[in-house]
Amino acid sequence: YHLKKRWDICAYLGYSTVSVDRFDPFTNQKLNHEDLFTIDTQIGARRYHVIKKSFRLYSQVTLGVNINNNSDFWDILLKYEGLDIPKNLGFQVTGLGLTFGKNLFGSFEMGWGTEYIMFGVLPGMKAGIGYRF
Repeated sequence: YHLKKRWDICAYLGYSTVSVDRFDPFTNQKLNHEDLFTIDTQIGARRYHVIKKSFRLYSQVTLGVNINNNSDFWDILLKYEGLDIPKNLGFQVTGLGLTFGKNLFGSFEMGWGTEYIMFGVLPGMKAGIGYRF
């Protein structure tokens, strides 16, 4: 939803699956397997830094809820780190977002949060396509 010249309200609804195999590090024997899912919905604000006909550069912040199936995989931080963080909090900070195209567009984002992340504290990346009405 477009608020002002450089500000939008943005939302995200996503579904992700993860397949996890655990192995004994000494014998390389498979210990167990889990098929997991998460559904997340977030809402936030997007700030455009550059707006051209077929190109936009932006940053955004979103906050919402993650719904995970029951699994050891999702609870690892809570069990082993003792963190007192609600496991259903969802957030995403997108430092760099780009779109290319007018009505039909491609997008690329780099950011950090529960929507996408790589290896702990390193930012993750997301690419997609969309349509502006």
